[in-house]
Amino acid sequence: MSRVKSRGYVKRDKPGTNVRQTGRTGHSLESCPTVPCPSDVWSNATFQVISDHDMKAWEMDCKWGTDNLQELVDQELGRKFVAQQEMYRKALRSNNELSIQKHGRAMVKAFDVLDRDAVKRGARGIDPKDYWSYDMNGIEVRLVKTNAEMPRKKDDGVAYLSVPELMKFVPPGVFEIKETFAGSKVKDMIIGDNDELI
Repeated sequence: MSRVKSRGYVKRDKPGTNVRQTGRTGHSLESCPTVPCPSDVWSNATFQVISDHDMKAWEMDCKWGTDNLQELVDQELGRKFVAQQEMYRKALRSNNELSIQKHGRAMVKAFDVLDRDAVKRGARGIDPKDYWSYDMNGIEVRLVKTNAEMPRKKDDGVAYLSVPELMKFVPPGVFEIKETFAGSKVKDMIIGDNDELI
């Protein structure tokens, strides 16, 4: 149910009943199908497979960069990995325990196969100490080169930005000025009504 109070989203029950309306369509909770919570129906074996998958995915993201491993291996191997990943996600969506276990275990093996292939190809993993650091009002801002290098864990008082992320905030006029005038430095920017650099 929406927490935003706006016209049409009032905390009133349907007149003459104890049924509360919900959402934009005004459907009652009675008309919504009951979906069992996975924790009520999944076995310990299924939870273990999901946990094993999540830990392996986190380990590979820390080693190779977030969602980057399939880009570092043979193209056909990467394609098979993505296909297997989709089968695992489909199994989760369908709440099919046998399918979740089968494809979850297959994903753990797939991560290991890709990891070995990346090492064999001489791919370079993520170096957690490879960043530029800048103090911004007491917060240490660490700048990494690519989105894949954004860490999955960080220290308190630290904010990470990637170069592609940062570039979205620089108006195009700055690049034109820097290209034209070698050694120029940006001291201040004023943005006009049409998002133009003045």
